[in-house]
Amino acid sequence: MIKADGAEVIIKGTPEKIMAETVLILKSVKSGLVEVLGETNGEKAYKDMLELSNMTEDEIEEKVKGAKRKLSNMIAENFLKSLME
Repeated sequence: MIKADGAEVIIKGTPEKIMAETVLILKSVKSGLVEVLGETNGEKAYKDMLELSNMTEDEIEEKVKGAKRKLSNMIAENFLKSLME
C-alpha cells in the first residue's frame, strides 16, 4: 500500500506489491504529464522528476538555484534586446 498526503508518504507491503504499485503510479504520472504538457514536454518533465527523486536535498537546492540564475539571465537578455529594438 502506498498512501501520500502532502509531504507524508506511508509505504507498507511486500517488496513485490510496493514495486507493482510504484510502477502503476509512475505510469499514471507520465501519462498525465504527457496529456497536459504534450509528448515532448511531458516526457522531459517526467525524466526531470525521476532525476530529482534520486538527488539529495542539497543537490535539488543547487539545481533550483542554477535554474533561477538561468531564468534571470534569460529575462535580462530579452529585456536588453527589447530596449535595442
